[in-house]
Amino acid sequence: MYKTEFEIVNEFTNKLELKNKTDGTLFIYKKPNKNHSMSLKPDGYYYLDGVTFILDAKAEGKEFEGQLEDYMKLEKNPNFIGFKYNGKNFECYVQGKLVKEETKIKTAKEYISKYFPNARITLPEKINTFAKKLANDFRNARVSRQNNVPFIGAVMLCLKYCKNFEEEISSNNSKDILLNIKNAINKYIEDTPKNKKLKKEQIKIILSEQSLNEIDYNHLISLISDISSIYNFINVEDQIGHDTMNGFLKVFRKW
Repeated sequence: MYKTEFEIVNEFTNKLELKNKTDGTLFIYKKPNKNHSMSLKPDGYYYLDGVTFILDAKAEGKEFEGQLEDYMKLEKNPNFIGFKYNGKNFECYVQGKLVKEETKIKTAKEYISKYFPNARITLPEKINTFAKKLANDFRNARVSRQNNVPFIGAVMLCLKYCKNFEEEISSNNSKDILLNIKNAINKYIEDTPKNKKLKKEQIKIILSEQSLNEIDYNHLISLISDISSIYNFINVEDQIGHDTMNGFLKVFRKW
């Protein structure tokens, strides 16, 4: 019996010995502009010591369709390794170049030791970089400062609860995207307990605020992409995730 794509991703993840920061549905990358048709949701996205690992997986024996090439073009971290794996065929690309001698999956530490021995960046450093970039992007987009954190929260809630967040932001119009995010918040966030309903209504009010609704499309997509990248490095279900989120907000508010 052939392995499913889900099983292939799990096999790769176990051998890489890192936690996968996506489930294949998260909006990891942003399109360069409205007219580009590119793959944006890798099956595996991993990070360790300054190196990003990107996986394009297929069910056992199934052909690849060029998605990894899109991911590698869009990846902002210069220290990255891309992989194609379908259970039978395996390809490894270091900084976008195929390394033919790599014929089997190794641990992330082995790849880092061989190809990026001096690239070490800690998770807090990575989050700090994201926080500074996001703060600058909000300024460039001229979004009212008091709306920044609630908007981040709204997007992260969508990333957590929406099965396919990319569909929620598929419009080419900023106002439509904000309306879709508001509708998603209304749909997925429960009205109980009372404090949750209050926060929900506050977020919906913020999403109707003038400075957000006047935002340029490209600025909005850039903000959502940055927030998505940050979300992928935060596991909000454990203490480390909470500490990382708190650290991010602390740096973000300084900037």
